[in-house]
Amino acid sequence: MTKQQCVRAFYGTSQDPERRGESLWRDYLATVCRLDELMDNEHITEEFRDRTLKSLDQNYSAWTSAMSRCMSTLVTGPANFPTRRNQKANDAEHRRCTELSDWLKYIENKIDKLKHPERRPVMAGDDDAVSRLEEKIQKAEEWQGIMKAANKVIKSKKLNQNEKIRKVMDVCSATEEAAYRLVTKSDWPGPGFPRFELTNNNANIRRMKQRLEKIKRDKAAPVFEKEVGDIRIEENRADNRVRIYFPGKPDAETRAALKSHGYRWSPKNTAWQAYINYRSVQYAKSFIQEAERKEA
Repeated sequence: MTKQQCVRAFYGTSQDPERRGESLWRDYLATVCRLDELMDNEHITEEFRDRTLKSLDQNYSAWTSAMSRCMSTLVTGPANFPTRRNQKANDAEHRRCTELSDWLKYIENKIDKLKHPERRPVMAGDDDAVSRLEEKIQKAEEWQGIMKAANKVIKSKKLNQNEKIRKVMDVCSATEEAAYRLVTKSDWPGPGFPRFELTNNNANIRRMKQRLEKIKRDKAAPVFEKEVGDIRIEENRADNRVRIYFPGKPDAETRAALKSHGYRWSPKNTAWQAYINYRSVQYAKSFIQEAERKEA
């Protein structure tokens, strides 16, 4: 986007379009710098950065283009003013402005997720699913030990309040204020970490361990393949995907059925794929049976 585009955006609505355009241009440059600074991270690729800045330019250009079609009677005069056409132009400008605002929120959230991959949920099909789940289990077990040790200190009858606070600070690596609140808490269920918090954390550890074993089994499982004519079905437990390969683009009815069963087109794999679950697997099986029936 150029500075002149920003100026043209106010030709029909401002008596000083240069000043308003200058302000909008500075706002655009500030947004570019802000996004560029947010993307200064090892997890952000150069390709993503270029694509993001290009999208920003396109969204701003669409907004300023819509603004340039808006008019004001203070600028153009009231005679023969195209009220209905201007209302449509104003509505279009409002939509472009909303789209830009929504896109900025989306891309900032996307950048934050890319910068902190450890926050994303562990998906069974991820290459690092086993290592990330093991790390989460280890942290949960460490926290379980910390809560138990802190409660043991708090319940001790051999220590006074100040000694308990100092020991809890060491055990939990907590501030003095946080340790004081934990030791002196008088409301339900009383001082220390509540029993249900330890029980819930322990149950979560068991759940994660069970899931870890399943993921390990799935990663080692062979890929199941079945071909019927020109169509190939693939059940890949390691990727947590079931895929259907067609010789060409399936008809509209088939595509609608695929989407209704959770399948989406994957350009990377050149196949229609879905997460492995009862519904997607049953549909793949019924698809095989239908294809075999047609061949017979």
